[in-house]
Amino acid sequence: MIISAIDIGTNSIRYMIARHARGKIAVLEQGGEITQIGKNVDKSGRISPAAAARSLRVLDRFVRRAKQFNARHIAVIATSALRDATNGA
Repeated sequence: MIISAIDIGTNSIRYMIARHARGKIAVLEQGGEITQIGKNVDKSGRISPAAAARSLRVLDRFVRRAKQFNARHIAVIATSALRDATNGA
């Protein structure tokens, strides 16, 4: 079974696509890109429109990549900057 994990961090988004079989995980592809979604969230309490747009473009690309591998499950986790920002949703 192919699975994917995407981690939206404060400064970058990272992904991994892996094969899970017989209790073992084999990484097929991984990577990341700097998006700085959390920049100034601690000061303003909000994610900037530019950071949100950058991050959504990267997230979309990583999800499409996982789908190219026919990932059965794609898990996305996010930094506290997204959870704390008033516009984090």
